[in-house]
Amino acid sequence: IIALLEKVKEGVISLEKAVENCNKIIAVYCFDPKLFKIDKFGFQKTAKFRAQFLIETITDLKENLANLNVTLLTYFESPENKIHEICDAFSIDAIYTQKEWTKEEIITNNLIKDTLSETIDFIEDYDQFLYHPETVSKNFNNIPDVFTQFRKKLEKYITIPEEALISKLAASNTTQNNTAIPTLLEMGFNDFDTHPNTAFPFLGGENEALKLSLIHI
Repeated sequence: IIALLEKVKEGVISLEKAVENCNKIIAVYCFDPKLFKIDKFGFQKTAKFRAQFLIETITDLKENLANLNVTLLTYFESPENKIHEICDAFSIDAIYTQKEWTKEEIITNNLIKDTLSETIDFIEDYDQFLYHPETVSKNFNNIPDVFTQFRKKLEKYITIPEEALISKLAASNTTQNNTAIPTLLEMGFNDFDTHPNTAFPFLGGENEALKLSLIHI
């Protein structure tokens, strides 16, 4: 079995499941061009600062996955146009991905599913929440209108799941990688320098976030 991890930047549970159930896994991240185009109102959903942060995040993710012997393929293409090609090229049997609940992301996942062979399992998990939605729904007949009441009941009755820990895989799990993370110029932006007095002097990526958490503890 070969698994494809799609949208892995938040998919710890998906990664854990893939490791447990598959002989080999490949991770994929698509920089969707639709997110960087100017919309009918004259705005970009993702402009240069957010794009730079995303590039830093995926660069960090690629390095962290490499330390686990997981190859991250990156593309500047829409996932619905690329995922099925990767499945064919690598004989993919299953896709493990984040379960979406917002409109645009659900549409994208449905477009991906429409391009896939019926033999490929599309396995979705809520893996980005502090509390799993099913756990919350079992403990609430009615969601309180006031958030503080909701929070206090969560803290009293629901346990936060333990963090998934992924062990390093065998070196044979790695795959030749001819892909590259796109640059700002390739995404349609000019390079820029961050102002030294910026209120948001943050870099993208898990490692940078951990550094900040250590500083503030």
